[in-house]
Amino acid sequence: MSSGVFVVNNKVKMEWEKSGFVVTKGSAGNSFFTFASQEYPSTNKGLVTVFFNPSTAWIWASDPHTGDEDLWNTSDLKSWLKEPGNFTDLFPNGWAEYVSVIANGDDTASQQILDEYGISQHKADIEARLRDLEGYLDDEPVGLK
Repeated sequence: MSSGVFVVNNKVKMEWEKSGFVVTKGSAGNSFFTFASQEYPSTNKGLVTVFFNPSTAWIWASDPHTGDEDLWNTSDLKSWLKEPGNFTDLFPNGWAEYVSVIANGDDTASQQILDEYGISQHKADIEARLRDLEGYLDDEPVGLK
């Protein structure tokens, strides 16, 4: 459900829900972009949250690709990242829960993953959102209004 509160800064052009735009406070008090997320209605899995950083788009799931799969939402991932040892340089693609929608270095979503998660109709939006975050590749402190 849309809160209607969107990120406003000089890095993104698309509407991003502020609640799904996560920044991490650094030791010097600066904030650094961590990830953004967007929920998509799926044809077979209810709502699917796709997460983004400047280089990859992904789904976060416990036991991915199994009958016991549990898809995570933004709140779940935020809470998990707050636990000691979870937010490391391995995040996100060094964890078993990472399901690549757009792999590092690519700009096209995996049709196999889009089909599996019932979000093929959102391919163009997912690819556009990844491109929209390219301004964060410089890893400078982030300001949100």
